[in-house]
Amino acid sequence: MPQPDQTRRDNHASAAEFSTGGMLLKLILLPGLVVLAFIIAVLSFAALGVLLGAVLPNTRAAQGLGMMLFFVVLILGGAGPPREVLNSAMQFIGDATPLRHAIIMLQDPWLGFGWNTSEFLVVAGIMVVSSLLSVRFFRWD
Repeated sequence: MPQPDQTRRDNHASAAEFSTGGMLLKLILLPGLVVLAFIIAVLSFAALGVLLGAVLPNTRAAQGLGMMLFFVVLILGGAGPPREVLNSAMQFIGDATPLRHAIIMLQDPWLGFGWNTSEFLVVAGIMVVSSLLSVRFFRWD
């Protein structure tokens, strides 16, 4: 019959080996998920920018509206001040911004929570809809 101390040491060794293997898997997978989330977010916002350029009459109008939207989305979406300092109305508006969904999609793998499929679908949906509308309304002038 094994000694009680020996059994505890064996259990700790197997737990340590398991957690090390799990850590190695996280160290390999999670940075890749963060990079993938970043690329999807960039493509989504690029599609939104192209959509602005497609529907507005000239580049100056697209730049002006794009900058106004950028600051509103930056402040209310959670990339500027922390979301907790915003009042409930501002949080409600911030939850509707594409940047809020992109931030959550980036934060979850960064913090070790894994891939957030619902936020990915929202950001990818924004990208697809913006791309389709851009193709529809783009004019070669």
